[in-house]
Amino acid sequence: MQFRNVRSRAQQDAQRSLAAVKEMAKTRGETYLEYAKSYLSRRDFQNAKATAIEGRRLCRGPFYLAVEEQLDDLIREIHVAEKTPLKHSEAAELGPNMPTNG
Repeated sequence: MQFRNVRSRAQQDAQRSLAAVKEMAKTRGETYLEYAKSYLSRRDFQNAKATAIEGRRLCRGPFYLAVEEQLDDLIREIHVAEKTPLKHSEAAELGPNMPTNG
């Protein structure tokens, strides 16, 4: 009887642990996704890319694939944005001290 209780408790602990890992992966992924989007909106490509890559690393695994896919999409968007020159009107919105491509 004692062995059954120990095994049951171990299974409950494992389930709680798995739930905690899933929640942490989700939270980390979503947090890094928002930060990366923020950097991208300011055309800070280096930080946007680094943040998105780190977010993917932190939420890697089978737990939260939706965030991983969003981070992958954002990384592709960053690559495209890096190659797209800044229009004069966008440069004016960003301010006089922001670098432009071209």
